[in-house]
Amino acid sequence: MYDVIPEKNLEKYSDRLFHMVDERRIICTEIPRTEKSVVERFLALDGLTSAVSDALDELGVAAAVAGSEIKPLPGQHGKKTAGSVVTLRFVPERTTCTQGVASSAKSKTASRDLFAISQEGDVYVVDMDGAAISGCGGMAASMAKQYGLAGIVVDGGVRDVEEIRALGIPAWSRHVTPVTCKHRVEAITLNGPVIVGGVQVLPGDLCVADDTGLCFIPYELVDKVLEICEAAAEKEARLQKVMRSGGSVADMLDVMPADKW
Repeated sequence: MYDVIPEKNLEKYSDRLFHMVDERRIICTEIPRTEKSVVERFLALDGLTSAVSDALDELGVAAAVAGSEIKPLPGQHGKKTAGSVVTLRFVPERTTCTQGVASSAKSKTASRDLFAISQEGDVYVVDMDGAAISGCGGMAASMAKQYGLAGIVVDGGVRDVEEIRALGIPAWSRHVTPVTCKHRVEAITLNGPVIVGGVQVLPGDLCVADDTGLCFIPYELVDKVLEICEAAAEKEARLQKVMRSGGSVADMLDVMPADKW
């Protein structure tokens, strides 16, 4: 768990909140965040998520999600991101969408309130239990962009693909769909524990994402993971240099045992 205990201070954000859901569903507002300089060092890694996944394996942490499961937005291949996680968890509404529309019921989606308590450089992470409905569309992505968020991850669907692409904010999702989440789901917790691709994610975790997949690094392990990744990158660079220079098997094994490649 955290070295820093997350706190809740809604008064700090009173002029930004939209009050889409009961404030008791906001679990915390003051979460631990990784320093920008550290985030930039992660982004400088080649094979970002592969390197991080290997480091997490070494530390005994199951926190990687395949890019074939939670996929980059169509047309956004080649993008990568890293940032501290803010989380939103949805559960199905008890009434039908038709009933919600017919009764002019208030939408309970609450992404606006999560953005209100986020900070520049955060990554918006949504747990929809894999539902093929949209957890982020053009308007939500526009607000995420306005608040300076570094990326969007939805274990569910996104829509308005062209608009999100035009905004330039990197996004990953399980589905692409035109179906809205309004009157189909409600936000049950903001900045609480969520599940993405079968992996537990906590607010304040560091999300790294690229075409290969996503990893969620527990906040208290960020420095250790970076240390492992940078050391591995240095060894691999030396090994590549030996290969390019026509070095012998013995020269290559002197850099790194064959079972570690």
